[in-house]
Amino acid sequence: MSVKLPKRTAFVLWVFICLLMLGCSSHVRPENGDVIDMHGGVTHLEKMDEFIASVSRNQPATLRLIRYTIEGDPIFHDLSYQNKKIEFRLDSTEDQFGKGEVATYFCDALERKETDTLLQYTLTGCTGNTGTMELLTITWPFVSSTGPNAIRVKTEKP
Repeated sequence: MSVKLPKRTAFVLWVFICLLMLGCSSHVRPENGDVIDMHGGVTHLEKMDEFIASVSRNQPATLRLIRYTIEGDPIFHDLSYQNKKIEFRLDSTEDQFGKGEVATYFCDALERKETDTLLQYTLTGCTGNTGTMELLTITWPFVSSTGPNAIRVKTEKP
């Protein structure tokens, strides 16, 4: 036995369920100062160098790098410097095809390496089995944005 609802009631119920599902999403929106890597298009890259400068002055600092997967899921890379150590928190809980876990490491330094063809940021002296962890690699030319609608193509190194 099936219950037949009037079309209008069924439509309203369907819209309500869709809105309820959207409201339950745990997606975190990027903030204005977050470094965003959207498949090689990087915004707020200068924040990486500001973090390195704060560390070199032994000043507390924080940084969030959000890298998006091919499917559009964010993976959060949170760095916090205090007491001569960098705490690195890797959060892949919103990556539907990844491990879906949060891992924390402690590292000695964030290093910047620049060549004619790339710019690379790597954590070194980290706890765990690797010792080093690559955070971000950019090859020239790359796309950069300084605002939500201001995109420009960089044809040379910054």
